[in-house]
Amino acid sequence: MPEASKTDELLSKDVITTKRKGKKLAFNLRSSINNITTNSQSIDLDLSMTPEGMARPEEVLSHLGLKVGEDYKVSEIVRTRVNLTSSPKTTC
Repeated sequence: MPEASKTDELLSKDVITTKRKGKKLAFNLRSSINNITTNSQSIDLDLSMTPEGMARPEEVLSHLGLKVGEDYKVSEIVRTRVNLTSSPKTTC
């Protein structure tokens, strides 16, 4: 698991770019990352869709310095919520 300081450092950045296969332009992951929390068993990523696209979990983990097959195994990816509106749902 990445240290809390590593996730804090990543979240403090304004721009986190990645080059996607087959694309000419770099993609800014940062606008899609809302939060990252970790514990001894999991890494929870709160990602959202932006007009430019959405960060992929493996891209975020790569920027945390983790490599699939070496540093972690993907045992389960769980989508806990899908918001189909353009603004966050509010409760009354």
